[in-house]
Amino acid sequence: MGIFDLKPLKVRANDLLARAREAHEKGQIAFAEQLRAQARKYFKELTVMGDRSDDKSHKGEKAS
Repeated sequence: MGIFDLKPLKVRANDLLARAREAHEKGQIAFAEQLRAQARKYFKELTVMGDRSDDKSHKGEKAS
């Protein structure tokens, strides 16, 4: 496991996508797009945090 606990962010992003699907099915297209945009922000942050975590763990391995 990395320095960051990414699971809560993944759960939140997936929840937003599920809500976006529901909103889209109800015809709430604009709201669904807002939810998808927020989910994309979470996924981008997850990527950045995952990269940071990998970098720090690899630096620790190199120092050994």
